Amino acid sequence: MKRTALCMALAAAFPAGAVTPGADGLGQALIYPYYTVQSAGGDAFNTYISVVNHTAQAKALRVRFREGRLGREALSFNLFLSANDVWTGAAVPSGDGTRLVTSDASCTEPAFSGSGSGARFLDFRNDAFAGGSDDGAGSGLDRTREGFVEILEMGTLTGASAQFATHNSAGVPSNCDNLLSDLPTVAAPAGGLSGTLTLINVANGLDFDANAEALDNLASHAYFRRANDPSADFNATQVDPVSVVTANGLTYRSTWSRGVDAVAATLMRDHAMAEYVLDQSTASLTDIVITMPTRSLQTTPTTMTAPFTRPGQWAASCQANGALGEPLGITAFTREEQGITVSGDCGFPECPPATAAGAICAASGVMNVRNNSLTQFVGTSTAHTLVLGSATLGASGGSTGGVLNVAPNTNFANGWLDIQAIGTGTLVSRADSTFVRQATGEAVTGPHTFRGLPIVGFAVRIFRNGTLTCGAGACQGNYGGAFPLKYRRNITPSG
Repeated sequence: MKRTALCMALAAAFPAGAVTPGADGLGQALIYPYYTVQSAGGDAFNTYISVVNHTAQAKALRVRFREGRLGREALSFNLFLSANDVWTGAAVPSGDGTRLVTSDASCTEPAFSGSGSGARFLDFRNDAFAGGSDDGAGSGLDRTREGFVEILEMGTLTGASAQFATHNSAGVPSNCDNLLSDLPTVAAPAGGLSGTLTLINVANGLDFDANAEALDNLASHAYFRRANDPSADFNATQVDPVSVVTANGLTYRSTWSRGVDAVAATLMRDHAMAEYVLDQSTASLTDIVITMPTRSLQTTPTTMTAPFTRPGQWAASCQANGALGEPLGITAFTREEQGITVSGDCGFPECPPATAAGAICAASGVMNVRNNSLTQFVGTSTAHTLVLGSATLGASGGSTGGVLNVAPNTNFANGWLDIQAIGTGTLVSRADSTFVRQATGEAVTGPHTFRGLPIVGFAVRIFRNGTLTCGAGACQGNYGGAFPLKYRRNITPSG
């Protein structure tokens, strides 16, 4: 009876049409926290991504690669998936920039260059931040070499349009030309998408795998746009300005003035946690990626809107330009429970802003966890991170951008990190918001305050054993793994 009453209360308080975390990794939108074609130790990474349509409906998707400094668009195209279809592609180095290659036959707008059985390609562009679009964070194609990816379902294809996207007996869409020349018939998005990414470095034998983070129920209406229309993103007018998030025994249905605020609220976390491994015997290293997917939509180089407290500017050495970044506080723990405040964390829940302590000032910030008392860090560069080779950097926990130094002594060779967003930024929902106490089913109306930052990310760590004897020959003894960040939320209801 109590469970039935709770379900009835939730149904009454939370009608359909609200951005939610994707249940079990499925959703209408996917955020891939990082892509890179940078080099680590002279060996270049490639980034492979996949998107899977787990439904019996054909779909029109917007695929967008955003560079890591300010989240500007580096490549965008429409992708038409048939029912139960899978699309894959790989970002690879190309001159100073990046190229996306695929051998997939699914219809895209624009079409990929190339023909025949070989890989087709699209080159990344710097139009969004070069020439008259210069935003102060660099204008070269090198800026496209790392960042993050977002895929949004603009709608489900219906009628003849669904048939045109469906692969025929030859394994190609039956009529891609029609989808590109005539406006497709599109119904509301239905979700059911998942995705993966693989950062692979063939030369040094490293492979890092991660799932895309899914968001569901973004839009109750279709918002198909032609590929040259940039408005198919998280601030599209069709994105419902409502979010539903469960935290600490309460389920919050929060209403907002803009859809992008609902997306940000769904991703708001005030603590991110990760393990680090820096063992000397295996020359182990750890990098941490923190991406803020909505930063480019909620800031400009001179302005910001909540929850951001600083304009959207970038500096590789975030500490040298402390006024640019969102402040962070970081505490490192050893495996034996020893803890030390690395930067910014005053030890109380409501810490003041730390303008000269840890910070993040990049759309995709990457920091290298270091302990300079360990041998593997002797003589190493701080111009890039040591695992992923990130040159964007833009996140730190010390006096050098891209570096988190946990170096009080050699005891801090492995353990875990608590990264706290200690800025004053908040998102406050409208007064017609509602929360339900899960224990009782009681519904309460009033605004909610979300604290923290909208973030996604993961940690990567490597173990290096050098060249090993394998039977009659030699093989590399390098191993790596990727692990999603763990989070805490801080939401304060009224009443």
